[in-house]
Amino acid sequence: MHNLNKHKIPLFLTIAIIVLVTGAMFQRCTYFSNKAYWHEEGLRTDSIYREGMSYKEKQMPDSALARFMRLKELYTPELPDSADRICVKGLHEAGVMYFQHVNDYKNAFDCLTTSMEIAEQNGLHDQLAAIYIDLAMVYYVFRDVDTAIALTTRGFEIAKKNGDTGLMLRAVNNIIIGGFDIGNFSSLDSILKQYHDTAIPDTPLKQFTDYMIKVADLYENQKYDDAVRTLNHGIAVMDSLPEYERHKVAAISVKTLILQNQKKYKEAIAVVNSLRDKNIRQEHADMEISYLQFLTRLYYQAGNSDSSTYYALKYINLAESLFGSRAFGNIKDVESNRRIVRADKQIRLLQLENSFNKRLLLFFGLAVLVVSTLLVLILRQKKILRSRNEELFRRNEEFMREIETERERRTAMINIETVTSPDSIKPETDIKTEETDENEEQPDESMMRLAECITNVMETNEEVLQESFSVDRLAELVGSSQKKVSRTLNVVLGKNFPTYLGEVRVREACRRLTDFETYGQYTLESIANSCGFRSRTNFVSVFKKSTGLTPSEYRKIAQNRNKH
Repeated sequence: MHNLNKHKIPLFLTIAIIVLVTGAMFQRCTYFSNKAYWHEEGLRTDSIYREGMSYKEKQMPDSALARFMRLKELYTPELPDSADRICVKGLHEAGVMYFQHVNDYKNAFDCLTTSMEIAEQNGLHDQLAAIYIDLAMVYYVFRDVDTAIALTTRGFEIAKKNGDTGLMLRAVNNIIIGGFDIGNFSSLDSILKQYHDTAIPDTPLKQFTDYMIKVADLYENQKYDDAVRTLNHGIAVMDSLPEYERHKVAAISVKTLILQNQKKYKEAIAVVNSLRDKNIRQEHADMEISYLQFLTRLYYQAGNSDSSTYYALKYINLAESLFGSRAFGNIKDVESNRRIVRADKQIRLLQLENSFNKRLLLFFGLAVLVVSTLLVLILRQKKILRSRNEELFRRNEEFMREIETERERRTAMINIETVTSPDSIKPETDIKTEETDENEEQPDESMMRLAECITNVMETNEEVLQESFSVDRLAELVGSSQKKVSRTLNVVLGKNFPTYLGEVRVREACRRLTDFETYGQYTLESIANSCGFRSRTNFVSVFKKSTGLTPSEYRKIAQNRNKH
């Protein structure tokens, strides 16, 4: 039963190690297989994105959108980081295309917000600036200017951090247009300082932006003529840049607004009609509806009610199809649904976190209980060990006192015999032991006398503490042969020479370890060497075998007793 219990722990440990290794190998295999799968999916998303961009360059928006929307279906958090970036870029492209070419503002909003969420979740901050600015355009369309300006400001700050001066310029222009829309440029003040503190290359867009900033300042100070002249300079800069058509259109709309404030209605109407004829493409429905609204108001203010009614009806029809309450409601529904999904996800994450915290708390509670139990057991075992060591020390001290008493007796007898009869210790050759049978186990008188001589030498002669002391030297001192000395030790004392020598040296070491007045400053190595031991390791081994304690334990107990 004892042997069975003894082997249970190694058996259980072996089984546990096998289970852990097997589980680790299984997890590793699963990890690499999943990693390979998601790597393939990442390559797939890259291929789809490239196809979408190719169709976009060929001006095939429907085919491009089909590829980009496929990325939305493929996206999952398990995709590699490179694929996350591709999905963000693809959905961003889809959102812009829905906005600019299809006039589907619900899908534009959905794609842009999905792109934004993926970028935010995966830390793709370099993508967020453009997404915020483009998403703001959807809010501008539905006249939620405050949200649009807030998003544009966030886009500007990220673009500045990323060093993207092109996006910074776009953001500033959009905020200026929003300011003209609501008649308030307070939101512009927060970013103008950052704008002026940034070194931006002198490009046409930079020149145009500087003109627009100056126009906003002139408009606020009601310097309308100067504002119009400055606007004309800005529009002239953008005439040769078709990629900035929307910026140019926005500038002309601002010019129309300024002319309206000057009550130059006919001139403003001419500007709008010219713009509709030459600059607005058919698919730019958001621009068209803005200018129908302008014309309705301008003709009414000019006193032409028939034309005002005509454009008002056109505005209402287009607004109903594109920007009516249903369309705006769809946008708000999408936004509300996303907020609900995000809130639900946060609740689930909190529930998982709470569940994890409970398990973690339980685990730590059990760990504390186990550790506390182990500490109690260790302290108890330490106490038992201390008591055992002190008992061993006490017994060893009693034995040492007996040995010391016997040693003193032997020394006194040797001194008396030396005085009365110097030849009393005769060489062992004079003792008739030649006829002793080597196989005889019972000691005879001569062997007992030889044993007495050996004991006298070992217990009283300081030479035994020399490292070079050997059985040959002992035989020489007792006047016998090495063979007979060894046999006598085995038969009479029941031990061999190394064991007996070690015991004698250990007893002397014990005496020195407790003699703090003489040997208190000695190291264990010094005491070991002074008692004839070859090394500290040999000393500790022999000392432990003889006393049951290590030399350091023995000295520590002696020190504690000495204090008391």
